[in-house]
Amino acid sequence: MILTPAPGLPVEQRHAVILSVLERDKRVEVSDLAEGFSVAEETIRRDLRTLEQTGSLTRAHGGAILPTSVVEDFPSLTGATAPQLELARLALEYVPAAGSIFIDSGEACQSLAALLPDAGELQVVTNAVPVALTGSRKEHLAVYNLGGDVGDDGEQSGQWAREALATVRIDVAFLSGTGVDASGGLTASTPRTAAIKRAAFDAADTRVALIHGDDNARGLVTYAQLTDFTAVIADPPLPQPVEALVRDAGVTYHAVSPAVPAGRDGTPSRL
Repeated sequence: MILTPAPGLPVEQRHAVILSVLERDKRVEVSDLAEGFSVAEETIRRDLRTLEQTGSLTRAHGGAILPTSVVEDFPSLTGATAPQLELARLALEYVPAAGSIFIDSGEACQSLAALLPDAGELQVVTNAVPVALTGSRKEHLAVYNLGGDVGDDGEQSGQWAREALATVRIDVAFLSGTGVDASGGLTASTPRTAAIKRAAFDAADTRVALIHGDDNARGLVTYAQLTDFTAVIADPPLPQPVEALVRDAGVTYHAVSPAVPAGRDGTPSRL
């Protein structure tokens, strides 16, 4: 039997009705439930938080969906490791309290999306389906997906995505790359992906490069020079000659230090 929202129900019964409606419709909206129960929307948000903690649902932007393994376990979604998350935490310094940001595709960018504050004054534009899924779990955060041709990794490119980017204003762009060449060029794997990254670069007032991994200079197309960014965050640190180029250009540089291997007694060993 499907239960329906009604005014005056105790908390336990309200939770039962929410789960019943969710089972039927596969999604519930905060505004609809608040109207049906004649309670404040914040009361419903509190109900959804409680039910999510029990594993009964997954909160999504504006409501909740049935629990899914895709977004309830962030590490399985992104393959994120502890150093990668540290890279994203450093990037949070450049996220404004209000305004618009672009978040590129890739594991580091997905990590950043998971750490964003749930702020109604912040708007996120992305060309990456995994980033959009991660950001949409936050109730107040506005997330806009560019659309376009979707690749195997969920990255969107093509004319549709480029035209959408041309119409938006970006305060801060967080951009990734396939590699970094010896001259400090940030590369992309294909001309199509490079075009999207360059469009976001050109649309932004502030540009932050997120560089994760050791595969230097493996990209096919160079879309920007690191010396033209506001900040560069790298894990592991950039090669010393490239780091020198970045610093000499006056670009703020952050590097995630390599983990120190532990000795047999569990304490950090001396290198």
